[in-house]
Amino acid sequence: MENKTNQSEFTFSGDGLKRNISESSILVVYVNPIEYHGEHLPLTTDLLISRGIKNLFPKELRENFIDWPPIHLGVGPTGGPGSCETSYLELKRVLLKLSKTIIRLKVKRVLVMTFHGAPLHILAIEEFVKVLRKNKVKAINPFILMLQKLTYFNPEEFNEIHKYVPMENEKERNKLIKNIKFDFHGGMIEAGLVQYFNPELIQKPLNEVPSIPELNLNNWIKVLENFIRPISYKLAEEIELINFVLQWGAIKPFPGYTGHPCLANNGLSEYFLNKVVLPSYLEEINKEFYGGGTKIIPVMNYMKYITFEGRLFY
Repeated sequence: MENKTNQSEFTFSGDGLKRNISESSILVVYVNPIEYHGEHLPLTTDLLISRGIKNLFPKELRENFIDWPPIHLGVGPTGGPGSCETSYLELKRVLLKLSKTIIRLKVKRVLVMTFHGAPLHILAIEEFVKVLRKNKVKAINPFILMLQKLTYFNPEEFNEIHKYVPMENEKERNKLIKNIKFDFHGGMIEAGLVQYFNPELIQKPLNEVPSIPELNLNNWIKVLENFIRPISYKLAEEIELINFVLQWGAIKPFPGYTGHPCLANNGLSEYFLNKVVLPSYLEEINKEFYGGGTKIIPVMNYMKYITFEGRLFY
């Protein structure tokens, strides 16, 4: 049973920050759930990775950062021991309340750092970003860029990744790389990043964590995916990912993670950070903060509507 988080305790003022905020300041807002990622990773995995990525940004950017206390909330966390659930509407309410404080403090730039990819979580943050922008605050959630890279993964774009996947069978390695978007939670990517940033917090040697079994995707959903693919490649890729999530969630006993944590290694993590994450993050952050702005469309942005803002689940 997942814990329900009581949001009535959350109050935001920020008066203590006011004297430190200048025209060049960038307020960093972490929005990540307390979430089970398997027995090998801590409940704060998403926050640890968010902080780790932020600390890799260039010094001239980092010297303007002011960290807001982490917001330990997330929509749609994976079930498991310690996971804390928050609804879309509740996270949106908390973030919009924070937006009033940010506007009152006359902050000019806000960087949202998350590493939780549930669609409604991202869409709640997007509402926060939109409100800030309407009030002349430059704001961005760059994690959307990484979600796009993984959901619509193009193996040819990352043609050197095979060097860092330690599998002798080339056919199996190529298959794994092709389906790397299914390694989204506690697997090779996330486990590797925690090991890279905070090795002391790994709860169990990663080489002892078994891969999840290969899943048989639902044939009816595959028919829909194949019908949609000639019309919209991106929507077809999203449907395939939803199909995987549904079958993954039905595994008994449920592992709480995806993919292949046992294959995580620092070489792969460095490649992923330097090829997938940092270039796209920094390009769009600079556009938003110091250029003409940016418009990043979240993956599965229709989820807010087809779930009636999450009411189908809560």
